[in-house]
Formats: sequence, structure tokens, C-alpha cells
Amino acid sequence: MKGEFPTCKADIYSLGITLWQLASRQMPHSGANPHWLIYQVIKNDTRPDSHDTGSDITEVRYCELYQACWDARPRARPEAEDVQRVLVDLKDGSWECGWGERGS
Repeated sequence: MKGEFPTCKADIYSLGITLWQLASRQMPHSGANPHWLIYQVIKNDTRPDSHDTGSDITEVRYCELYQACWDARPRARPEAEDVQRVLVDLKDGSWECGWGERGS
């Protein structure tokens, strides 16, 4: 949104917000003025606070995943296939590698 055309990485950002909502069971930035919020997200990289993961490694890795999805640098966000793979790995309890460790 910083003067660039949206790409599929904008969808990954939205997915990250949705993943956060599933974990926190909250609305992001509830009650915030939409114009203020757009400015804060674009200019100051404002993101919702992470949910409480406790010491559960699956929750910690899930949190890392949705935070990677809303990275301020769109190119640093994971690909959809990587998000899917990580979610399956988390479901199966078999975390093998992160989204930045693809072999391409």
C-alpha cells in the first residue's frame, strides 16, 4: 500500500490477521478509527498484540507463523504453500523447517 500495486502477499497479510483472530478470539484493533488505523499499519507497522502462547511450542510456532504473514516487508512473507505446510506440520506435531528454508 506504500504506493505499490497489491500482490498475493497482501492476501498473506490478511491470512496472518485471520490466524491471529483464531488464536486470540478478538477483533484486531477493535474500536480504532479506520483512517487512523490505515495510517498506523502502513506508516508505523502497527500490528495486533500476539496472543498468549504460554510454553506450548505449537502455540509459539503458530504465533511465529502469523507474525511472518504480516511482516512489514511483503517479500519476506511466506508463500501460501509454505503457510499450508507449516499448518499441517503443526497439526501433525512435526515441525521440520520454517518458511524461509525452502530449497528453491
